[in-house]
Amino acid sequence: MLDKKNVLRFSIIGVSALEVLCCILALSLNDWTIINIRSLSFNIDTNSGLWKYCVDDICNNFVIVTDWLNAVRALAFLGLFSSVGSIVTFVLYNFILEEKKLILYLTFALAVASGLFMLIAFIVYVTCETKDAYLGAGFGLCIVASILGWIATGLLGTYMKMP
Repeated sequence: MLDKKNVLRFSIIGVSALEVLCCILALSLNDWTIINIRSLSFNIDTNSGLWKYCVDDICNNFVIVTDWLNAVRALAFLGLFSSVGSIVTFVLYNFILEEKKLILYLTFALAVASGLFMLIAFIVYVTCETKDAYLGAGFGLCIVASILGWIATGLLGTYMKMP
């Protein structure tokens, strides 16, 4: 028979691992913004991520980086580091330091921080990016990572209340 606490324990680790994967993909993909310029004589497809922009499959690094883009980068990295930290501290608590309740509270704080950092990152991006562009997969993965961070936080809260 399955123990509810063990199922919840591995669910938290799984959700947090998915969040880390989404954070890594969101940071690395070059399609946060997609702009398609269509005319009778030409078609230009452009997309940009946090590090590069691409015009018709030719990609270059940003020459000038705005402050808001640096803020999005920093917040996304903070979200990634917080989610990795929450996994590490949760594994430490469950498999090595079971009597240290402070580790569990640290895990909870890191899970809250990861969801919050990713939430602020995509809010800053969507408010500062051009309004005539489509938002791509990198942006969507940032939203998914934020949602997974909040799900992990809720699961951790439930886990903390269990005897």
